[in-house]
Amino acid sequence: MSAHSVLYITASVGLALGIGLTAAGAGIYDAVVEHDGISGLDQPALDQCIAYRTSTNTQLLTAVTTSHRLFLTIRRAKPSGGVGEVVNG
Repeated sequence: MSAHSVLYITASVGLALGIGLTAAGAGIYDAVVEHDGISGLDQPALDQCIAYRTSTNTQLLTAVTTSHRLFLTIRRAKPSGGVGEVVNG
């Protein structure tokens, strides 16, 4: 099989997937907008998310993400001493 054949097959499969997924997304969007079928799942999920979004939970998640960001900053600043890496010290 030539390189061109592989390219054409790959492009065809990608194009078919793109068209199919776009059509599926449009169908889901229409169902939600028109309140058909899937919108019955959408509203209860939204209500549950709103119920969980309390001031306490927001502050807790903010603290967790801030501390994680600080941890990553500190971790990146330290030399790792990995294989093949020269660490002065």
